[in-house]
Amino acid sequence: MSDTIKKNKYKSFNFSEYPILTLGLICFCLALIFGTVPFSTTGIILLLCVAFIIIVVTFWQSKDDESFKITSIKAISYVSMLFIAYCIMAIQQKSGAFLFLFAVFLAIIYGIHCYINNILDTKKIIIILFILAFALKLAYILYTTVHQRQHDVEKFDINARGHAAYILYIFNNWSLPDIDVRDYWQFYHPPLHHLLAAIWLKIQSIFGIATEASYEGLQYLTLFYSSVSMYLSYRIMQEFKLRRMGLIIAFAIVAFHPTFIILSGSVNNDILSLTFMFGAILNTIVWYREQTLKNIMKIALCVGLGMFTKLSVWMVAPAIAIVFLIVLIKNRKKFKSLIGQMLAFGGVCIPLGLGWSIRNYLMHKVPFTYVPKLSVTNSQYVGYYSIFERLFDFNFSQFDSVYTQFVFYAGKYFEYNPTIALFKTAMFDEIINDTYYPEIKFSGVVLFWSGVVLALLGVIAMVYILINKKSMKPIFKVFFALLFVVILGSYYIFCFEFPFTCTQNVRYVVPLIVTGAMFIGLWLTKTLGKKTKSAKVFRIAVCAITVCFCISSAVTYTLIGI
Repeated sequence: MSDTIKKNKYKSFNFSEYPILTLGLICFCLALIFGTVPFSTTGIILLLCVAFIIIVVTFWQSKDDESFKITSIKAISYVSMLFIAYCIMAIQQKSGAFLFLFAVFLAIIYGIHCYINNILDTKKIIIILFILAFALKLAYILYTTVHQRQHDVEKFDINARGHAAYILYIFNNWSLPDIDVRDYWQFYHPPLHHLLAAIWLKIQSIFGIATEASYEGLQYLTLFYSSVSMYLSYRIMQEFKLRRMGLIIAFAIVAFHPTFIILSGSVNNDILSLTFMFGAILNTIVWYREQTLKNIMKIALCVGLGMFTKLSVWMVAPAIAIVFLIVLIKNRKKFKSLIGQMLAFGGVCIPLGLGWSIRNYLMHKVPFTYVPKLSVTNSQYVGYYSIFERLFDFNFSQFDSVYTQFVFYAGKYFEYNPTIALFKTAMFDEIINDTYYPEIKFSGVVLFWSGVVLALLGVIAMVYILINKKSMKPIFKVFFALLFVVILGSYYIFCFEFPFTCTQNVRYVVPLIVTGAMFIGLWLTKTLGKKTKSAKVFRIAVCAITVCFCISSAVTYTLIGI
């Protein structure tokens, strides 16, 4: 009895139980190692410190029945992989792509090992996919600077007006801007992302990382956000009991989707706001199943902090509100308790979400819905196209090139159809094309068309699940249907209110990528018990398309970095 108590008392810390914390520590270590000059004294010292931590954690996490020899082999293997990765980084000029190839090599070896030993299950496949996707995103930020493939970032200069200048303002002054934000382009955004970025710059400077390198180090922050988004997407899928092929396919689509690769290196506020949106969606599902104050506070923090990052996070609010309303109507006996929870929700969410807008209105009379407008004389203005042309013109000539047509970036015209722009920017954003990167000529085409098929399949799967009586609880059908309508509807309204090519971008509808993948996974899960020929053909076809999509995505975003 005493031995049992002693063992429980000194139970080791399990990093797998704290995935977000673990991801944060990994990104922190990567930033410190790769943020320094290769083979510099600082870099080597930090590398040795991380190696020491890995050894300590490996022994700390070892099982009671595991021999010292086995644990030592594990520790040596982990440290060896770290040193090999560091050497690859230091020697290769564009080392990010080579680092990903190294990760693929290790994943193949691990996969073969699991298969031979008959331990390759769904969980291990998900882990392999997660590690590969993380490595691909890491590779992307290593060959992408903070001045490449960005949105509204501009230079890190106090005289600039983009997101970089916003971060720099907070870093230099340690206060929020007390200016009329309408005079400074991107300063109208709520400040949470920029505040966290400024703090991260300060932390890097404490560790001796040079100023320019610390700017690049901001991408480790966005890599962390992107990785957390990937994890939260997986948790959402788990809530709906996706299993085996259904879970693997759905997660693979999200893990290797080019949008999340690009966002991992985007130092504006997009990816943090999306992370909070996924957190809000997940915690709404959890709250419905266990209606506690703790769970509703998680939703409040996700929505509130999300809107304190970017106001567009409001788009999850109507779907959350309808869940609150339905629960309130169905549980009249718990009316007082639920009302108390919802008042607490509002008490946290409203000040966080609207505080920045209220401040700017009181100080400078800035409208709550203020967004900077481009002039109609701007060359990317597409308002002269009719509504019919913009919504229903799918002329095949628009698919002569699968890349976004943006004259600024070697395009032949300015993209004007918001739907086609969604498909194209989802795969390549605005700047990636075969003019700048001729090596992706083949893989880019495969990526685009497989992505289009999966996007359409996601919509079809959603309709199928929503009309199928036993596929999902009615409240979640209403939740996801309203979420889809609000996000997509807001996107089209935005495209017509601001008729410019730059507004037609998938970054405004990213949550639909995750919900679409989830519905595909649900559909596949529903067919797992069916042995009909049509069900088998369907599963094989979806699997084949997804494999093409994931491989072409990895190939495309590896070739860009070579």
